[in-house]
Amino acid sequence: MRAPAGERFGAGAGVVGLVGRDLNTPVFVDLAEGLQHAIGDARRVLLASWHGDRLGEVLESFWSLPAEGVVVLGDVDRPDDVSRFARRGLPVVVVGDGVEVPNVARVILDPDMVARLPIDRLARSGRRRIGMIAPSHGSPGHSAGERDFLAAVDDAGLKGAIVRAQATVDGGGSALRGLIEGFPGMDGVVAHNDLMAVGAVREAADLGIRVPDQVAVISAEDMGHSGLVTPALTSVRPDNERLVEAVTSALGRLRDAPGLIPEIGVVPVELVVRQSA
Repeated sequence: MRAPAGERFGAGAGVVGLVGRDLNTPVFVDLAEGLQHAIGDARRVLLASWHGDRLGEVLESFWSLPAEGVVVLGDVDRPDDVSRFARRGLPVVVVGDGVEVPNVARVILDPDMVARLPIDRLARSGRRRIGMIAPSHGSPGHSAGERDFLAAVDDAGLKGAIVRAQATVDGGGSALRGLIEGFPGMDGVVAHNDLMAVGAVREAADLGIRVPDQVAVISAEDMGHSGLVTPALTSVRPDNERLVEAVTSALGRLRDAPGLIPEIGVVPVELVVRQSA
């Protein structure tokens, strides 16, 4: 039987930071509540957001408290912002893409499930030409998410194409236009996150394309924005209980063994079926 998360993290009082780009998403709210419950009433979870390149400033504020550890929810575009503080002794857990340096733990959503659940859904509904709307950061063709998408498409006997754009509503709209122009006959889309999926659905409406009748759209990251468009987005959502467990366990290991490079925690996901696919 597994020990409760609070026991694994150890006894005592203190502060744990939780940092995200958007504090209002269901994943962030659920993680904050679960983390507070897991570490016990003696500690407090302090919430903060970062925008652009200001993650380093936010981590500096937690360093000065001092915090027992910080959880960063979201992909890290500037790895040095994390590694600098980890080298100084601040335990950091990144939920998303991060860095492989001592004192930093990574927790990721099961990449195989994130890629295959949407493709399986689209294949079962008769879709055959699937486009991926991917974020523009990184090197084209080298993203693990892109490779997993192409592998899932190939295994399902489908055709796939990738367009990269800013991870925003406008980026999703422009990417959909790129797929329509460069990938004729496309009948399904997997977007990197809700914002890009919302942009794709809105652009489809502007172009007179019916969703999901002509093009089905799935978000690979449920950010709680499914209701911003009609039809509501079908999306991939993490198992929150397992996410809290993985994050808390990682914090406990870093606290107990400073300098450790923990194994990556992998959290299962589910596909929440709504109207867009």
